Amino acid sequence: MKFSSLLAAIALAFRLGADPTSGALRPQASQDAPETVAVAEAARMLVQGNLEGASALASRLYTQYPKSPAVASLVVQTTVPRNGALSALTFYERWLPPDGQEQPEIVRFLALSFLREAARDVVQSAARLQALDLLTREGDQETILKLQSTPDAALTMAETSLLAARGDERAVRRLVDQLQNPIGNKRAAIAALGRTHLRSAVTPLAAATADPDPVIRLAAAQALGTLGLPEGIPSLKPLLNDPVFTVHLAAATALVELKDDSGLPWLREVQKNPAAGNRLAGLSAMKSRPDAQWLAAVRDLTTDSDPEIRREAAGLLAPHDPDAARTVLKSLMSDPNPAERLAAQESLVDVDDNLSTVRSYLHSPDTLVRVRAAARLLELTR
Repeated sequence: MKFSSLLAAIALAFRLGADPTSGALRPQASQDAPETVAVAEAARMLVQGNLEGASALASRLYTQYPKSPAVASLVVQTTVPRNGALSALTFYERWLPPDGQEQPEIVRFLALSFLREAARDVVQSAARLQALDLLTREGDQETILKLQSTPDAALTMAETSLLAARGDERAVRRLVDQLQNPIGNKRAAIAALGRTHLRSAVTPLAAATADPDPVIRLAAAQALGTLGLPEGIPSLKPLLNDPVFTVHLAAATALVELKDDSGLPWLREVQKNPAAGNRLAGLSAMKSRPDAQWLAAVRDLTTDSDPEIRREAAGLLAPHDPDAARTVLKSLMSDPNPAERLAAQESLVDVDDNLSTVRSYLHSPDTLVRVRAAARLLELTR
């Protein structure tokens, strides 16, 4: 087992919670429990790399103390490396009584385990990248060290982006080089620079807003909004006169995100557009400034004839009226288009706040749904 997994094994076996900022462990289980000494022995076995011994001891302890959360934690911890996250989840759900209280630390460990498995999936590239992104944001040391030790030539642009978002100087330099390379993947490099939140990214992104290619201008405007630094405002304002609608929209959206009102009048006009897609775009651009009028317009789109419009409107509505959003999304689960049904399920995961319900999505045959469920579980157990 990797070192970070060993630390997790000890913490989980003792039902300890880790402070996300200090890393300090907070005891939650009674030190007087009769199984404490045996669980400690199993944890020592894990530290020593004796997974077989720890698994055997966990099995014996479970027979002896079938209701112990600490023992259940230990069984989960030893099941993942032997039989996979799904087997560990199945055990946990069998152990948990129908009306029993969820064990957030076990659920969190399971979510991370599903993400680690998805991050190793070379077939499902989209799910793999989402899993890698989530793991790096969680500060998962195994994932970060593996990326950092990968030679530049072997790193994909998406992996470079993940490192750059953590302030890795080597990765940031590679992104800037891509912008200067005539055959480089400029669009991906621009998006990645936006996620760094570094002031040094403002200058290359500002230069990209003047690119003759509207696709590059669009990416630069979006990236400056994501970057979140007011130094990007002067480069965005000229794009409010851009003849390309999507570029204009991206600039106005970014300015709203940067708390600049220059693009608001135009966005309000877009929200009155006869085309539902344009209205949705205008509303999405102003989601950080919801008011009664905005909410009414979003609700109106949840009844649109286009299921994709209804789904995206439900996503906008969810932070303000999660019950109404769930109603819309559940209705889309019976859509005749299987792609719409799958998209609705993914969106449902994002808005559900019931730990047990979200956990059930880990059984989905779709890797992306499982990744989304794991991400939501991390939020709910934070």
